[in-house]
Amino acid sequence: MTGQNYIFDITPQSFNAMVLENSIKGPVLLYHWSEHAAPCMKLLPRLVKLADDYGGRFLLMLIDTDRFKNFSNDQGVISIPTVQVYFREKIIDTIHGAYSEKHFRSAIEKALPRPRHALISGSSERSRFRAQLDKAKRWVENGEVLKAAAILDKLPAQAMQDPEIELLYTHLDMIRMAQLAPDLKTLQKNLIENPDDAEVKFKMAARHLVNDEFDAALQTLTSLRESENHRVKSRAIRSTMAIFALLGESHPLVKKHQFPTNKSMEKFIGNQNKYAGR
Repeated sequence: MTGQNYIFDITPQSFNAMVLENSIKGPVLLYHWSEHAAPCMKLLPRLVKLADDYGGRFLLMLIDTDRFKNFSNDQGVISIPTVQVYFREKIIDTIHGAYSEKHFRSAIEKALPRPRHALISGSSERSRFRAQLDKAKRWVENGEVLKAAAILDKLPAQAMQDPEIELLYTHLDMIRMAQLAPDLKTLQKNLIENPDDAEVKFKMAARHLVNDEFDAALQTLTSLRESENHRVKSRAIRSTMAIFALLGESHPLVKKHQFPTNKSMEKFIGNQNKYAGR
């Protein structure tokens, strides 16, 4: 299955890199299967055909439950075949059983990004969308996380592909993180004990953000942007861009902490909304 650039066999060790990281950019189907189960062998060619039909617009990952039963159990899989649809590092749909191609096509379509005009087609629809987005922004700016989340969660799944909403979600995630994080003094102590702990640094950046200490937040994220870990780097870039959007492009801190102009960083940022290998 590894001959195509959108169908992969994975292991528990490659789960984070192959499933979670790629799901930041678009939908990933994780297929828990066994060659000894007839329904699994019946479903497999359907999924492969769909992957071919969509030409890589989603990624298909296969995990062999004969080899990695404990991993599948840890993922909440109690029967096979099971397909889990990941998007933005979360499971947004789970399908148990060898359903028809039509059933899976419907599930895939719900998760796939659509052109912007398809999301906001008519003028009245566009106005309603804009009003909801502006309302969510105001709640985020006022620190009302639950109210903002309630609005955003009601938007279509495709809305999360909108760059403006993507940044708003990132900002919202940082506020949530800050609310659950220890105080800055505790985080600084933790960082002294574990200088390479990226999660502590993200929590510090989030804490600085909610305290309106934008310079300190951006400085912390700058160090994370230099990470060799693709997932950490990607997350730091998205968080930085969310703060830039909040401050506005003319703010002096945006210029101070702007991304390097070297081609490798430009290429990395440009690939944030693309699948690996395409």
